[in-house]
Amino acid sequence: MLNQIRSLLRQHPPQTVAEATQAIDTLLANTVYALRTAVHSTMNASPGALAFQRNMILNLPFIVDLNNLRARRQELVDRSNQRENDNRIDYNYQVGNWVLVIADSYRTTSKLDIRFEGPFQITQVHVNGNVTIRRRPGILERVNIRRIRPYHR
Repeated sequence: MLNQIRSLLRQHPPQTVAEATQAIDTLLANTVYALRTAVHSTMNASPGALAFQRNMILNLPFIVDLNNLRARRQELVDRSNQRENDNRIDYNYQVGNWVLVIADSYRTTSKLDIRFEGPFQITQVHVNGNVTIRRRPGILERVNIRRIRPYHR
């Protein structure tokens, strides 16, 4: 909207202060109207209709059903979550499996840096989403499964 205001003022620049004030007032009123009447896709209603409980285009009362809005938003969240989970690969780690550990991401890495360390063997699987791996003989490390990937020989 800001770009439209700039282009409009460039095409037809106001000649006096009164014209500039009139143009700015008109543009601001149109912008507020556009923002209040734009229908939100999730809520299926405009913000102005929700706030003022009136239809912003036609002067009619608008009844807001918050329970219906809440249910619709939850349905969209559930659908999006299911779509995201459909792409996930389910993998159950077991003792004796070999895994790669994702290199620490808190330091800046370049394209050619090593992304994974390993392979390491799993010595214990915990119920809270962690596994214990053997880094070297005698050195065990507990790692979250989000930081590991299966290693296939």
